[in-house]
Amino acid sequence: MNKESKNEKMNDDQSLDYTNIKAEFNKANKPFPLTEKECIGLTKAEQDEINPCGTYCGGCEDYGVVCDGCRNRNGKPIWYNLYDKKETCIYYTCTNNKSIHNCSTCSKLPCKDYFIYPDPNMSDEFKQYWLNLRIKNLKKVNPNITIELEDEYRKNVEKFNK
Repeated sequence: MNKESKNEKMNDDQSLDYTNIKAEFNKANKPFPLTEKECIGLTKAEQDEINPCGTYCGGCEDYGVVCDGCRNRNGKPIWYNLYDKKETCIYYTCTNNKSIHNCSTCSKLPCKDYFIYPDPNMSDEFKQYWLNLRIKNLKKVNPNITIELEDEYRKNVEKFNK
């Protein structure tokens, strides 16, 4: 694959693009700890870096330096600082209780809890962005996931929480 088509393919993979998440940190006047990672697909090791919820630790410059990921931080990801969260992440708790690596192998995905976000003041647009990102990453781990998301966050909440 030539460099140009490789770059085009990487730019199409929005699940590894943290631009919108950076914007949320910026709005809150808090430092953003992540950098984008150039990646086409994921290796087994990279799949292991996908958090229980589907967020990808491997794209973070702090991963392996000052943070070893949500799972290794006992469900307290570094970005919880943005929302002053003290409790353990619900996705970590759930997957840990079920003895599964992440939500990609859960038969209830997406469950009601999958739509709970750390900051209730997040815009629906941002929640939709993050939902798309996480599901796309989980599909990289388990290509058998057949979840078809709606374009609007509220429609997804209604569709999957009946």
